[in-house]
Amino acid sequence: MPPSRHAEAAELESPLAGRPSRLRRLKRSSSIPCYRKPWLRINALLSRLVAVIEVELGEVSPRLKRLEAISPDGENAVFNFAMDAAREAAWLLAELLAPLPQEKWGPLIEAHDQVVADLGKLILHPGALAEGLIAWIREAESKDVAYNIQVTGG
Repeated sequence: MPPSRHAEAAELESPLAGRPSRLRRLKRSSSIPCYRKPWLRINALLSRLVAVIEVELGEVSPRLKRLEAISPDGENAVFNFAMDAAREAAWLLAELLAPLPQEKWGPLIEAHDQVVADLGKLILHPGALAEGLIAWIREAESKDVAYNIQVTGG
């Protein structure tokens, strides 16, 4: 049985979590290797949440559950690759920003934001084949909003 999402989320407290003062110190540093270990720990915890979320989504989406049963490694490989790439891109951005004065962060963050926005558009509109598959999955999903929230929200 996968761990509780809430128990995992409680473990996410780290030196980086919700602390603007840490970010101010980070920007003054010429490198950020001391933050790499906590970053990797947070990401390992987030990765473990995927199994919990898959079980919860399977309860409200039987066809998604069926696809997961048919090819668990295929779906996991695609999802994990995308998440790993996103996390690594975020870390690389932090490494780029760390040695710079904060007033020079703007253009780099804007460029990064544009790349992320473009990727989001591809995810939102993946193309005819994927959209057909998504429509097929949605046809069998629970339309009971209260139930869906209960199952996926905790």
